[in-house]
Amino acid sequence: MVGWLVQYGFVQCVTDHYLFVLRRGKELLYLLIWVDDLFLGHNSASLRGDFMVAFQARFRVKDLGP
Repeated sequence: MVGWLVQYGFVQCVTDHYLFVLRRGKELLYLLIWVDDLFLGHNSASLRGDFMVAFQARFRVKDLGP
């Protein structure tokens, strides 16, 4: 999964290898992996939506929403 995230455009945090950041202009998406859960923080609903479409196309996931 890490390879897919990096290929998608995320940058892996150097000090916490389970934290990834995606920047598109002023839009930010933070992704934190905890065991088998993902936590997302963002300032753009469209960026989150685009990511979730791509992520669900690649992995079997259950989106619990906000």
